[in-house]
Amino acid sequence: MRKVFVTIVVVCCVFGTLIADTYVGRVDTIGGTTHDWQLNGPAVRVLCNSPEYGVYALWMHSAEEAPFNDRNMRLNFYYYQTRSWVWIDPDFMGSGINVYTERSGFGNLAVEPGSGEWIAVTHQRSSGQAYHSVLAHQSLGFCPGPDSFYQPVVAVGKNGWIHIAMTDQWSAERVFYSRCTTWCNWTEPILIGEPGDINYNITASLVSDKVAIVWVKSILGGGSMDSLFYRYSTNGGTSWSEPILLLPPPTFGGDTATSFCEWGPFPYYDKNDRLHIVVPVMPVVNSNRQTNPAAIWHWCETNFPQWSLVHRAGCARENLKGSPGYYATYACRPSIGEGSRGVLYVTWEQFDSLNVEPVTNRLRAGIWLTSSTDNGETWLSPLRLTPIDSVSHRFPCIIDQMVSGGPETDTVVVLYMIDSIAGFYAVWYEGPMSRNPIVCQCVAQMVGIEDSTTPAANSSRETATIVRSTLFLSPRLSAVSHKPVLLLDISGRKVLELKSGANDLRHLAPGVYFIKDGSAIERKAVITK
Repeated sequence: MRKVFVTIVVVCCVFGTLIADTYVGRVDTIGGTTHDWQLNGPAVRVLCNSPEYGVYALWMHSAEEAPFNDRNMRLNFYYYQTRSWVWIDPDFMGSGINVYTERSGFGNLAVEPGSGEWIAVTHQRSSGQAYHSVLAHQSLGFCPGPDSFYQPVVAVGKNGWIHIAMTDQWSAERVFYSRCTTWCNWTEPILIGEPGDINYNITASLVSDKVAIVWVKSILGGGSMDSLFYRYSTNGGTSWSEPILLLPPPTFGGDTATSFCEWGPFPYYDKNDRLHIVVPVMPVVNSNRQTNPAAIWHWCETNFPQWSLVHRAGCARENLKGSPGYYATYACRPSIGEGSRGVLYVTWEQFDSLNVEPVTNRLRAGIWLTSSTDNGETWLSPLRLTPIDSVSHRFPCIIDQMVSGGPETDTVVVLYMIDSIAGFYAVWYEGPMSRNPIVCQCVAQMVGIEDSTTPAANSSRETATIVRSTLFLSPRLSAVSHKPVLLLDISGRKVLELKSGANDLRHLAPGVYFIKDGSAIERKAVITK
């Protein structure tokens, strides 16, 4: 197991130790792959919390060169009782276990309510050139689906019904739905929509019989403008609404149009049965889509307005020293999960305009995280989880339910691949083959709340106070509560009890801290030297 110990110390309450030096939180290497192209479209659920047992993680594994004859979906499991990953090999490429007995790929994961066991899906080649989708169950084995359907995505509802979205092999431009209400009894696939590519996703509620499928469809010639649609069912997939078109949010302004990205729609039903969708968007100028800048947006059916900006990323064109590469934009592939107190968390991959892989001229990416305490109406300033170094961090997926880290915080867990050489060996052979670690990173995320007297930056509820060696505390603030006003480090530990007036901070290391008053309101303070 690879552990990185960092200068910014974060308590990871379930996964164990304190970490420090380059990464935020604890980073466990749980597997590896030479197949550095993990997804054909948006992020899919490959990291799931089984609250009574542990964390399941899934990825596409190979240890060979192309054509990757050993390719398989591989699983690892973090067991809460032993506080360790179950299948760890001294060589990280050997960690985990294969889910399938035949060559497989492009799968995802769900957890069965009640039993807490995992259910995976993948596609395999049938006789000749035909493909078929295959379910796998931790206890019940394998269940092949109908021929000529592949690229499946699975979700499991509250009653244990298994819901699958997939495309037909011969067109690869339509999304179909099937389900298993009892194990290994697939219903006849029904047509849901025509996305124009492999850019769909599925989610099922754990508190009702709701299911939703979301997809991006090209509606103008040449793929210059993509629109977002979804359909939902309130009876477990028995019947479906008509397709619902979601108009793009007002992102770029002026005469610049906005297009949804096909490598982005990710839906999620929260614990209050509300549908959320996170999706990246990109500008369209003179009918040409641009990869820079880009933005991550959140949509919720019960919010007003329904759209909220999660994050916008980009750089001046003259500072863009390379390309994000195949099937990506400057910020993309968001995924969303939920904490124990209803806090929403979103993670995504974002490229660095100045960090270029010299072998391939591809930009390297990092993994970013943010959260919301108000059902996604506003979002905190994001935290970069990964360092700026000589590797690229790709294909993140956040856990569906955060790990409970105590009454004050949730432990956020994110799975991603460390692409040792940015640019894909498995697609277009942009660079040489490399051994690429699959890691799970966990971090205790502190949640800030807006100070009613200070406008929050970036429409966030977090107030970031930039201080140098002295922090001035308003007498009014210190008098709000009879309890002391505390300065906490990023792990939530008390560093200093603040007094009214000037507070000398010269003895503290530069970094991110939090000011917590007696009413439990927290404000972020960034200490510089």
